[in-house]
Amino acid sequence: MKTTEILHGFWAGTHTASPEVRRSWQQISKTIEASVPEEQRKVLLQMMAEHCYIVEHSGFTAGFKTATELWRELE
Repeated sequence: MKTTEILHGFWAGTHTASPEVRRSWQQISKTIEASVPEEQRKVLLQMMAEHCYIVEHSGFTAGFKTATELWRELE
């Protein structure tokens, strides 16, 4: 159990986007810049970033819960 707790703490404290994710955000930003009025761009990008974080965090939480349950079964 200690290992999964350490991994969760590491992920929560030092999580950074992969190069693929950064490139994807750059492409999204360029597309939004070309097609969305300037006053709406920042709001739209912020909403998307928050949504992505929530989706990623909920996926990690579900995986962590499953790992914890598996760990308990092995004890």
